[in-house]
Amino acid sequence: MEAARQEGFLVILLDEFEQDPLPVHIVYSGRESMPLKLRAFLHWATPRLRAKLAGPVDHREPRGA
Repeated sequence: MEAARQEGFLVILLDEFEQDPLPVHIVYSGRESMPLKLRAFLHWATPRLRAKLAGPVDHREPRGA
């Protein structure tokens, strides 16, 4: 969505109501042995979330400006 916004395909209409970004956590119950499907998902999702969330996402003007 950020790329579409930068290219002008999307426009933020209610910018003053945009909330600050929140951290993302992946939570799972601790077991003696982690199921293979869960381990595979974590190995797949973690780097993708880090890359996606590490980029410049705050396009708003500073509040009170």
